[in-house]
Amino acid sequence: MKRIFVCCVFFPFAAFACETGQVYTDIECYQKQTQQIKNQMNRSYAELVKLNLYDTHQAFEQSQKLWLQWIEKDCAFENTAMTQSQGAGYGLAIAECKHKHYAARLKQLQSVVKELRLEKE
Repeated sequence: MKRIFVCCVFFPFAAFACETGQVYTDIECYQKQTQQIKNQMNRSYAELVKLNLYDTHQAFEQSQKLWLQWIEKDCAFENTAMTQSQGAGYGLAIAECKHKHYAARLKQLQSVVKELRLEKE
């Protein structure tokens, strides 16, 4: 039981799947969770800037610009077959894909911040 609680506190987007069976509700859920991840990324980025080691924040900015382009293309590619379907299924697939990528990127960014924090101490 403790494990689930800890998971929910630190990674609420990973603990709660947006699968209600209602496409528009699920899209909204994924978009809301992705926005929460973006907010966490902004806080982690602010900490990265504050740590000010090795110009890491500048490297992240350059990487982030390319990463944002990449996820758009990757999610479109991953869901190519869905473009021929009717309804909002494609939108749901794109929202879920972006959510997955943002969650992974947040984890990566937090890992870098943690390492730099330890190094600075």
